[in-house]
Amino acid sequence: MDQKLALRLKCLDARISGTFSTCQSILRMLNSQSESLTDGGLFPPLFNVAPRAHITVNSTCGQSGREEYCKLVDAYPHKKWATQCGICNAQSSDTAKQRPIESVISNANFDDERWWQSPTLQYGRHFEYVTITLDLRQVSERHRSAA
Repeated sequence: MDQKLALRLKCLDARISGTFSTCQSILRMLNSQSESLTDGGLFPPLFNVAPRAHITVNSTCGQSGREEYCKLVDAYPHKKWATQCGICNAQSSDTAKQRPIESVISNANFDDERWWQSPTLQYGRHFEYVTITLDLRQVSERHRSAA
């Protein structure tokens, strides 16, 4: 019996016992992984590991207006891209030209058209160093070991 069929049978049992949502999530993940294999690689599904987080950055491509960027490396080598360059513009009404830092953690942006883009070096080498801050909005607790 293959892995997916066995899991589907377990999910039927889980549906009866009320723990079906976790099982559905696992099935979705397995389905997306097998689809990725046919595309020439294994790309696990993306999900937001910090849903309450707040993210900021000190610089983003196009934050001062229209800026051209070019991709140097592609995460999906099996895809054929028509062009490796594009335009980013934070003030554009076209959201496809915006490259906000929120794209890094937003569930709505898990697709090929939305991502954060760092600024290019054409406006200075200081853009070589970009600081991203992720506030998990969670108080850190220290646990002391019993002595």
